[in-house]
Amino acid sequence: YRALELLRPARKVWRVCIEDPSAGSFDDVTIRPAPDTSHPAEFVQVKFHVNAAGAYSAQGLIAEARAGATSLLMKAWRSWWVLRDEGPDVQLHLVTTWSWDHNDPLAIHLLHGTRLAPAFRAGDVTGHAQAERTRWYEHLGRPEQREFQEFLGAMRFRLGYPATSELAQLTSERMEFVGLNHDDVAVSLGTEQVWQWIASGKREITQQDMLIAAASNGLHAAPVDPAVTVYLHTIRRDPPETDADYELDWRSYFIGHEWARGHEVHDPASWNVAMLPELLHLRDLMTRDSGCRLLRVRGRARLSAWFALGHVFSQAAGWRLEVDQGGSWWRNDQPPSTTLHVTQ
Repeated sequence: YRALELLRPARKVWRVCIEDPSAGSFDDVTIRPAPDTSHPAEFVQVKFHVNAAGAYSAQGLIAEARAGATSLLMKAWRSWWVLRDEGPDVQLHLVTTWSWDHNDPLAIHLLHGTRLAPAFRAGDVTGHAQAERTRWYEHLGRPEQREFQEFLGAMRFRLGYPATSELAQLTSERMEFVGLNHDDVAVSLGTEQVWQWIASGKREITQQDMLIAAASNGLHAAPVDPAVTVYLHTIRRDPPETDADYELDWRSYFIGHEWARGHEVHDPASWNVAMLPELLHLRDLMTRDSGCRLLRVRGRARLSAWFALGHVFSQAAGWRLEVDQGGSWWRNDQPPSTTLHVTQ
């Protein structure tokens, strides 16, 4: 799934490694982009637990499995010290089948279950959450506060990782986006190829490796236009696991429950103060990262948000948009229908 990023134009990934000897303890899968892209280097530690009933917690991250063992948080800290020179936005990902204990004080400080909230990173919390943060700080040997905060900002969590069948579906979608066959047989062939690389001791996968493997396994489908994928969320984050090159999560601006936001924004000024500037920044990132002018736009969002996106990425400015309309893909550069007749 991650090796397919080598074929995505917006990612500019130049190397994916398996059991990377240069990545400390977060070495299971490492993804390094080219220096001129906005995407960070990612270093992944995978924990697939046999006992599905377990859960992580603040205390669990500093627990030592046995006397003299190193805690998971300490492993992350030492890895971060090795890797932080690779870029200011380097990320350490814990990918696991376990969830986070909902009774744990940190649960409410995990933004969408993926990263630690700014208030927790800065120490602007109280009560049990502050006690757990202090415990982490002490466990790591009382480092300099700025470094401690940068480390907390680098941590990422992918909790409750999906079963193999769901991961295969995500891989299928990614194969489709890069112009490969993506049925069950194709996914199995791709998986087998990666397994052969692992079994042979191959650690580094390059774009050339992927292209050769796709050709030798007969995976090439009809050519697809180079494109970037953007997911926009204002109603709910659906699907929770996206295949986006870029994401815009605007749910916090809209009034409503967490599971279904409404049409109205909390503050109309947020359009000009936050959302439109974010779109303009996204446009600049896309231009720098890949130069692709075709956007595959996905997600569940209100019409007002789609209008804003269409305004910034207009056809007049040379952008092309592809959206899902009732299960069919629609693009704004297609010729008008000649079979549609409007009667009065």
